Amino acid sequence: MPRPEPRLRLLVTEDRVHADEHWTRQMPRLLGPLGVEAARVPSGTAALDAASRMRFDIAVIDLATPAGGSGPLRPPASGLWLLEVLRRMEGAPATVVINAAAGPRQAERLLLASLRLGASAVIPRPVELNTLLEAIRRVLRRGHQDRWPGDAATRPPAA
Repeated sequence: MPRPEPRLRLLVTEDRVHADEHWTRQMPRLLGPLGVEAARVPSGTAALDAASRMRFDIAVIDLATPAGGSGPLRPPASGLWLLEVLRRMEGAPATVVINAAAGPRQAERLLLASLRLGASAVIPRPVELNTLLEAIRRVLRRGHQDRWPGDAATRPPAA
């Protein structure tokens, strides 16, 4: 029997240094039963590769995600670079950014840069899972008229 189409596709990038943080590992397990397909990728280039093969509704971008790749065409090591490239793709996903700033000035600079590049929400690290899920819910409310992609019968239960 073919697997049903997911209601929502989520792309999650992770920073190698914090790859064991519970939120990146828990996203697929927590959201899978609700019909959400969460794809975790370890680098910016892996995120672009995944986004070129599949349409994602939301991308959760950790600004500390390594760029990946090698050689002279290696992109800069910045989640902002990934945010900008994703924004220019046809059918670009809405984005939620994880800000790993070291201090208040850097946090403010990255917040403003993320919003200028079209981020729908910016969440500070350490990531509180409930805060992240609420940001995703708000993005869905704006981008999908308070509906999960798909049929009305497939909506998740109200929180």
